[in-house]
Amino acid sequence: MQGEALKVLWYEFEAAASHDAVFAKSLDRLQPLIYNVATKGGTWVEGNVSHEQVKQRYGSVISAGSKTLWGYVKGLVKKHFH
Repeated sequence: MQGEALKVLWYEFEAAASHDAVFAKSLDRLQPLIYNVATKGGTWVEGNVSHEQVKQRYGSVISAGSKTLWGYVKGLVKKHFH
């Protein structure tokens, strides 16, 4: 019973089928971005990831959940790459 409820929530999250799910996806995408900023590029440096690639990977998902949050972290990303 509990497993089924969690599976429903997972599918909702994956499909971004509610406002809560969209916000949860933005937070899920935020965590690795913050990690990379905090570690002076972390896996971005290792993988030779560009500023444009970071904006494409993270921007639309984080912005969909919170434009304010994306506006803030976009500045952190820009600062890292420039």
